[in-house]
Amino acid sequence: RFLFIPETIGAITWLALNEHKIDNIVHGLVATCVGDSGISTYKKSRDGNNIIDKVVEEVLIESGNPYKIMEFWPSGSDERQYCSPAFNLAVGSLMRTPYDMFDEYHTSDDNLSFMNKECLADSLSKYLLVIEKLNDNFKNIKLRKNVLEKKVGTLNDPVYQNLYPKCEPQLGKRKIYEEIGGVKKQNSLKQKKSIQWILNLSDGTHSLRDIQQRSGLEYEMLLEMAEFLKNKKLLSSL
Repeated sequence: RFLFIPETIGAITWLALNEHKIDNIVHGLVATCVGDSGISTYKKSRDGNNIIDKVVEEVLIESGNPYKIMEFWPSGSDERQYCSPAFNLAVGSLMRTPYDMFDEYHTSDDNLSFMNKECLADSLSKYLLVIEKLNDNFKNIKLRKNVLEKKVGTLNDPVYQNLYPKCEPQLGKRKIYEEIGGVKKQNSLKQKKSIQWILNLSDGTHSLRDIQQRSGLEYEMLLEMAEFLKNKKLLSSL
């Protein structure tokens, strides 16, 4: 199946209209930034150990060309919607130079002259190889039963539950961006990253220290932002 949709709002709308089909989805890939001259890059799914993650890495290894594997992070393209806590689909993203990592991104210089047809063809070839490998192993692929045990929070390691776990909640209308950051832009960026990680991993199975380990962010910042989101009625404590 192929989805041709506008980024973010398209994925959110599709998930809202097709929630009854979610349990039939085994895995997927977000195809974005596939035509520049950078090396192939794969961003893993949220869990990072799904069949799709292993097959894509196998294709990249067998290509004999330079490549890069990146762990999941809760921003970027539509994988952040498919991998939101209520869905947690096995969706990664096979691209070339990732978004935000080339100067032309979101500028008028990101145009057809920036594209490289040989690299675009190479990206297509890798996607076809991934599909071929998945088809060859179709009989051995089972629908995921991704049920994890809930954790109980402690004073030194709280556990939160995202109250809006289906895709990303709209933060602008809640005036959240207006209330973070203070004077230093760097603080604002760290706070935004903290919010993204907390909302994505607050599914009741990750404690705040689990989130700290995954994100590499400071525990004190995560705790501050978690309580901030709790006051905004986006989280509850478990």
